[in-house]
Amino acid sequence: MFDKLLQFSASQAVLATAVGDGIAQVEAGDAYKGLFFEVQIPEAYSGGTSVKIQLMTAATKDEIDAGTGTVLIDSGAIAVADLTLNARPIVQRVPFGMKKYLGVYYTVVGSPTAGKISAHLRADVPLNQS
Repeated sequence: MFDKLLQFSASQAVLATAVGDGIAQVEAGDAYKGLFFEVQIPEAYSGGTSVKIQLMTAATKDEIDAGTGTVLIDSGAIAVADLTLNARPIVQRVPFGMKKYLGVYYTVVGSPTAGKISAHLRADVPLNQS
């Protein structure tokens, strides 16, 4: 389970470059170090070429909104063919180096016609990683 405050996207339609729906304010520096960043695909992608997913940290929300924050985790370009229903393209432990805000930035290549992403932090090791 995860708290609403640790959720960046809940079945968010990501059909163009965008920031996740939620940005967390980090109260105690590296408070989220040791948690897992997990991304799931609740609706398969169709159309388009690829999606890059980045967990970012920044001193201001504006930096995350602009995609200019410090990247903590970077998926690289994930081909749309790999963004299938229930896929988990990222399950990775959050590293040190957090600033005041934590958020997710999506870079979409091409023009997908469908596809949703859920992204959140969780305390336990996710089962059935794929």
